[in-house]
Amino acid sequence: MRDFLAVAGIVLCIATSLFTGVSLSIGFLAAILICALLQYGNFKVKEALTSMARTVAEVKILYAIIFLIGASVSSWLAGGVVQTIMVMGLRAMLGRNVILMTFIITAVAGVFMGTAIGTISTLGIAILGIGAAFDIPLPMLLGAAVSGAFISDKISPLSGLMNLTLSGAGAKYSDAVKSMLTTLIPIVLITVAFYAVIGSEFVTESASQVNAIEAAMNQVFVIHPGLLILPVVVVGLAFSGRPSIISIGSGVVMGIVLSVFIQGNSMLETIKYVVLGYNRSSSDVFLDGILRSGGMMGMVEVILIVMGAVALSDLMETTGLNTRLFGRYFENIPSGNQLLIRGGLISMVMTALTCDQTAGIVMPLRILRKKGKTYGVTPALSVRTISDTGTIIAPLMPWNINALIIGGITGIGAMAYAPYAVLCAVAPLVSFAVLLMKPIKMEAVTSSQVET
Repeated sequence: MRDFLAVAGIVLCIATSLFTGVSLSIGFLAAILICALLQYGNFKVKEALTSMARTVAEVKILYAIIFLIGASVSSWLAGGVVQTIMVMGLRAMLGRNVILMTFIITAVAGVFMGTAIGTISTLGIAILGIGAAFDIPLPMLLGAAVSGAFISDKISPLSGLMNLTLSGAGAKYSDAVKSMLTTLIPIVLITVAFYAVIGSEFVTESASQVNAIEAAMNQVFVIHPGLLILPVVVVGLAFSGRPSIISIGSGVVMGIVLSVFIQGNSMLETIKYVVLGYNRSSSDVFLDGILRSGGMMGMVEVILIVMGAVALSDLMETTGLNTRLFGRYFENIPSGNQLLIRGGLISMVMTALTCDQTAGIVMPLRILRKKGKTYGVTPALSVRTISDTGTIIAPLMPWNINALIIGGITGIGAMAYAPYAVLCAVAPLVSFAVLLMKPIKMEAVTSSQVET
């Protein structure tokens, strides 16, 4: 009974913080206190505090990466990189299937920008504006944008969630990407086929809106294809196996250089953008509304949320709550494939219950990391499975923080766009199908597979 009340209390604390607008970090703190009170007697307070502090400190490199991600978005905006991605993407839509091109463009932009919500709130908003002018069903268009943008959370080296998953699994990005392609390729092919069919009647011919957005951009920023070298270099460094802190940090430095020498901002202005956030005023209200970011300071809350989720997961482990909740579910597992499938299902359940992806990443990865070596499950396979399941389904649930933010940005609820966000629905199915069809070979986990 106490276990049930503890779980109910945890979910209630997190859901209440979400629906009242209070920071999720407060929700996780309240959940920790509720869990501790209801599980009192199952743990020693001093040992639990020591364990939580040690576990939170173990992922300190992740906090640095999250700060760099915040700096990177601001430096790319200051350097005109995001604006160039937007303009080039909108140009590419002309004369083509708008639904299909929306998916492709937001997918590419999302990988480069490293944020699904950021992609939707910038490029996605611009695409919706164009779609409205051509009487294209906006829920359909937004569904395609969500499908494309959330590839970012699944695979982008600049994504905070991707780096949280890598950290939780102890995996190197280059190894994880190689494993991910096994499921990502069929997922993308299915999604492309779907949008090619339903979007065949929606083709843009007029360039007036694209030209208007481009003209407004050109009045304030230097827009040039050469600026795209920055995201290409950053993603290239990540794919080559360089640590995330180096690849993302390089992007921040390059963004600062572009801001000063190409966009004409002073070094002081640029540093201010990087630290405090980008929010530059122009003569265009539309652009002012979408070209903004929170900088490094805007990531403080994200770091506190991650700390809260990690600490809560550790407390649940210390009190034995995890074992009592999931222990039997992970007993007598016949193969590594079944271990991953069960881990993926737990990830989806935790994402649904906590209204956020963080717990759906941290908690199952602790179990997979603990049991994985016994079954030949490499860190890369764990990353692939969690990214295909709990991470990717978040925008489909109306109560999830991602869906609520998307609804607030666009005015379109999850119930309307979810039927068209095909990639998010297909990904878990393909992931489980691959695991059922392709047995895992027993192999040792070497140091070269582990992120340092």
